[in-house]
Amino acid sequence: PNAGTQSPRAPGEGFVAPVVIHQELPAWDPPTAAVAERGYTGAVRVVIGPDGKVQDASLIRPVHPLYDRLLLQAARRWGYRPATRFGEPTPAEKTVEIRLTPR
Repeated sequence: PNAGTQSPRAPGEGFVAPVVIHQELPAWDPPTAAVAERGYTGAVRVVIGPDGKVQDASLIRPVHPLYDRLLLQAARRWGYRPATRFGEPTPAEKTVEIRLTPR
């Protein structure tokens, strides 16, 4: 699985985006050869607290029914150097694009 990132929402003046410390994706174990031959994409939104821990994770676009629950569980364990506004840690949102590639 591959994860791309986009900028957090509502950055504004003096805002520095959170930086990934760890953002591991769960293993993708397709149930059948037919499923394994296809690629899947989706996106998850994480709310990152001023301590850099994920406070909430939600699917923006589901990836695959068998993967989505694993993805949300993993996303809640991700860690970041927190976003800052004028040097002070601040909450932020980040959208992470997910791509499961065919085998």
